[in-house]
Amino acid sequence: MANLFDRRLLAKNAQKILSSQDNYTGVDIRTFRVEKSARPVFYLTITAITGSTELIIENSGDPDQDFKTLFTQTYTAVGKYTIPLTDVQRYFTITLTTSGGTASYTLASILAEASTSNIAEDYLAEIAANTSGNLLGEGKNYYSTALAVPSGGSVDVVTHTVPIGKTLSVLRAEFSGNNIANYELKINGIVVAKKRTWFGTDISGSMVFDGVGLKAIAGDIVKLTVENFRPDIGDFEARIFGVERDE
Repeated sequence: MANLFDRRLLAKNAQKILSSQDNYTGVDIRTFRVEKSARPVFYLTITAITGSTELIIENSGDPDQDFKTLFTQTYTAVGKYTIPLTDVQRYFTITLTTSGGTASYTLASILAEASTSNIAEDYLAEIAANTSGNLLGEGKNYYSTALAVPSGGSVDVVTHTVPIGKTLSVLRAEFSGNNIANYELKINGIVVAKKRTWFGTDISGSMVFDGVGLKAIAGDIVKLTVENFRPDIGDFEARIFGVERDE
């Protein structure tokens, strides 16, 4: 298994076609490894489909150990789909299973440096063009920081109010800090997603909302808050990604 992965290395800042099939039915499996500190974004473009295609992305830090499923989704419509991933290990298995008919598709990947602005430009360019077939609009990202948050304190890191005449589809939130913490995404004060960073894991993380995302309408307040439950003060930062369009 290790030799199979070693023959195919995806390098940082490179774009590569992983698979391209025409009128295909069956199971299409791709295996590869990525350079250290690379952050992948996968692009699945379906140009024709008469059945369904299931995409499963699995990941591991060791090709001889069990792989963890990072992403799974079934597609039944023509479209261009973006799958950004964070907190990944080096080894990947990607399985595309087409059943009930045929599909024509291309699966590509771009690997960016993990430190490059949370891959904001590549990601927003794709979702603004067409993320899931019905998300045409303007890609947006909102970034801010919360510094010197006291122990036991809960503060808003990023806050955005949807403008009059607009709607916002929240597709993703990324967050990090100099210590572990609780993070909540809220719309009009209601918690819609929550994650915690913890000892022994990465102190950064993300929340991803598949399909059309979380919808917020004009006047809605979208915010990401952090709770610092450690005994020391902490610094935190976060970014919210979405697509904004006219109502």
